[in-house]
Amino acid sequence: MQDLFNKAAKFAKETAEKAADKTEELVEVGKLKSQISTARTEISTAKKQIGEYCYEQFCAESELPETVTELCRKIKEQEMIIDELEAKIELVSK
Repeated sequence: MQDLFNKAAKFAKETAEKAADKTEELVEVGKLKSQISTARTEISTAKKQIGEYCYEQFCAESELPETVTELCRKIKEQEMIIDELEAKIELVSK
């Protein structure tokens, strides 16, 4: 009888450990997805700024200066951050 209780206790402990590991994984993935969302929001903001700036310059019949290039760099940086975070999600989810 004691052996049955020991097996049940061991099973319960292992199940609880697995659940805790899965919960930790889900929390980590949630944090990374939140960071991805933030990066995508920054990309959208930069794209909007590019559009507004370019249109203003177009209306003023001006050449497009370094500001557009800098905003494009900002977008590229955020895209690289997203790639890194998605890679981390892949590692955490395995």
